Amino acid sequence: MTTQAKTMTTQDIANRLVELCKQGQFHQAHAELFDENAESIEPESAAQMGWEVKTKGMDNLKKKGEQWNNMVEEFHGISVSDPLVTTNGITFTTSMDVTMKGQPRNSMEEICVYQIRNGKIISEQFFY
Repeated sequence: MTTQAKTMTTQDIANRLVELCKQGQFHQAHAELFDENAESIEPESAAQMGWEVKTKGMDNLKKKGEQWNNMVEEFHGISVSDPLVTTNGITFTTSMDVTMKGQPRNSMEEICVYQIRNGKIISEQFFY
């Protein structure tokens, strides 16, 4: 007898995503919750910092995460709001306390928006 894995609901994904983000485990969130072809969208102003505005596919999202880690001198903490959840969407706010290489310690706030399809995150978009 075989058992099929239960598809996560949007609420399940939201709860797990917030839990992982609160722990700073962004790579784990990608591995568990994201579709292989997911995309990440940053504000246009991110290009001024050397970021790609649009990144697609898990290999590229992993590279983006590595680029972020290489820019951070010290990660002091993060706070994450409770999520707002719709049928196929999740949003919450984050506030990160970080010291970027060559810069003073700073608090970075953003709104995070996620689109869900077939039990996986297919898109993340950040507003800061």
